[in-house]
Amino acid sequence: MNNDEVIPASGNAEKRLIYIEQKFNRFTKTLKSLKEYLAKGSPDATNAELRINSLSTIYQGYSANREELLSMQPEHPHIAAFDELESEYFEVASRISKMNKPPAIPFANSSMLNGNNTATFIERTNVAKLAPLTVPKFDGNHKNWVPWKANFQALIHDRPGMAGSVKLSQLQNAVQGLAATVIKEFCLDPSDVSYGLAWEALCNAYDQRRVLVNEHFDTLLKSAPVQNPTAETTATLMYTVRQHVSMLKTINIAICDEFVLRILERCLPGYLLSLWIDKHSNREIPKLEELYIFVQDSIFKQRAIGELPKRDYQSKRKGAGSKAEPPAKVSRNIANTLVTTSTTSNNACVQCGQSHRLYKCEKFNKAKLNERWELVKAKGLCRNCLYVHSASCTSEKRCKKCHKDHHTLLHADKKSGSSTPQPANDSKPSGTSQP
Repeated sequence: MNNDEVIPASGNAEKRLIYIEQKFNRFTKTLKSLKEYLAKGSPDATNAELRINSLSTIYQGYSANREELLSMQPEHPHIAAFDELESEYFEVASRISKMNKPPAIPFANSSMLNGNNTATFIERTNVAKLAPLTVPKFDGNHKNWVPWKANFQALIHDRPGMAGSVKLSQLQNAVQGLAATVIKEFCLDPSDVSYGLAWEALCNAYDQRRVLVNEHFDTLLKSAPVQNPTAETTATLMYTVRQHVSMLKTINIAICDEFVLRILERCLPGYLLSLWIDKHSNREIPKLEELYIFVQDSIFKQRAIGELPKRDYQSKRKGAGSKAEPPAKVSRNIANTLVTTSTTSNNACVQCGQSHRLYKCEKFNKAKLNERWELVKAKGLCRNCLYVHSASCTSEKRCKKCHKDHHTLLHADKKSGSSTPQPANDSKPSGTSQP
């Protein structure tokens, strides 16, 4: 075969391989000849420059076909050998470019003597070699089409100088399932035309705007509350919602921030939702970005607390007169209490409907004692903490006046002769007096 004969990328694969191999051999031979010329001593700068220009043309020609060789025969010996030859080529080119120039400051970690015999040390910054980019896989799921398409276009489709047969090979390796079936018929004859047809068929199959929108909206609407509150599960909830919102914006679908805010609120763990509600008045709608920041801060706190050493709860409660409940159990009961309270009352005062705790309510504080007890019984509140909960009250606070298991606001003065009624939700924990 004539070395100057050009074999098109869409031609016979065997002849194409021989053609690329000949380019490599020519590059190797020319590089070796130039190195021998420079090694003779005192080479002519003009002659060396002409030789390096010729070698550069050969180098660029082979570089354009190297990826094609990689797709045809990934284990071909020329692929590994080219990296070393490429380094030699750069060294030779650098040496020739400096032949007619004044000596530059060396880039080595060594000293250079000045005219007064003082040494100047110059430090070289080593740049790490980046790992080769990996083309992502597309599994055929419509929800993953938009980000995958953007990545493939950036890495392969829009890349100049890459033959269509190489792009088709990369596309074939990057799709799975139904997507692989869509382009299968075009992979039998690799060429620029075949790649164009395969890419068009894939886009026609998955660029279905209505299906994409429905997929993302359905996933958002099916978002489930966090069942096992941890830093990981809470983070997964928030970032999953944000991902689908971003995908909708990518295809120019606007989604109301208040709608996304409500989806996240419905899925937050009970204790986190209670803290979030306490931060804002019921008269205003918080910003979605505020909720994102709040959840991110909470995730950080959860992880920080999880990394702390466990405390010796028994030694802390020693001499209290009763066996302390393990931290895990206390936390679980508290979480259940908050979930029940936020679900039942939406954190609004049962007396006046405002956003504050019952014991802080001005109307409740001004009410008569029997009216307070009637409200506690009517709403099914715990007489000790004034919350709604199904389990035993975990609060250690008691009446400040008599230290019994009812709230101070429900205390009856014995001197007045009034009796203390008993609410329906009776809980009798032991503990300290209320502040």
